[in-house]
Amino acid sequence: MGQYPDGLRAPFIIRNPNETYQYDEDITISVSDWYHEEMNVGIAQFMNYHNPTGAEPIPDAALMNDSQNGTIQFEAGKTYRLRFVNIGAFAMFHIWIEDHEMRVIELDGVPTEEYTVPAIDLTAAQRVSVLVTAKNTTNANYAMVGAMDTDMFDVVPEGLNPSTQLLTLLTDYRRYFLDRLQRIQSES
Repeated sequence: MGQYPDGLRAPFIIRNPNETYQYDEDITISVSDWYHEEMNVGIAQFMNYHNPTGAEPIPDAALMNDSQNGTIQFEAGKTYRLRFVNIGAFAMFHIWIEDHEMRVIELDGVPTEEYTVPAIDLTAAQRVSVLVTAKNTTNANYAMVGAMDTDMFDVVPEGLNPSTQLLTLLTDYRRYFLDRLQRIQSES
């Protein structure tokens, strides 16, 4: 623990020049735990005789693409390669996309035979690539959820929201702008 939790981190992607799978767009999505205290404080608390069980510092928040509030643009019917990277220090994440299946094609940089899953689990420093085909409809938006596995925590602090579920998949740009226009009009 050190520079990662303090914010010095980013996904590092090496693309295969001989890509096996076909998709319309490639999107990298990071998940991470976030600490409000800098790591010099966390390490001092962790490596201390007042912590005889070795309980790790508990994160204060879950982030997706270093945010708790964001969107991702999908177009109906297109297939996307989503490169999930856990750039956190400690927490494992459960990740799923509402009403969509994911087809795993790569684990930690190693191509795999494609297989379908409803969700993935991603530990710290792990990478998984999946193919997702956006629903061929523009009637709804779908939530992508990244939830920290709190079973790993010795204590779950009161008020901790272990999920970041505000990253929404928009299946049609026109619907997004119409929804936004309606919200603006209803506020005036």
